[in-house]
Amino acid sequence: MHQAAATLFADESADLHHEVARIVADPEVWLQTPKTHLGAESPIHLMGTPQEQRLRDLLRAIKHGMLL
Repeated sequence: MHQAAATLFADESADLHHEVARIVADPEVWLQTPKTHLGAESPIHLMGTPQEQRLRDLLRAIKHGMLL
């Protein structure tokens, strides 16, 4: 199955672990904790899947102050 590449903005890293570490205080805990905005999925479970773009969208919203 082919996975579409995520569209990145100039200030974003292709490495999602790095991107999360830039945005949240404890990236490993954040990645393991289910998120309501991801349908109660843990972010780590979306990495490398066709749903990864949803994770990137959530990170952008947090980064730009649209979500707490």
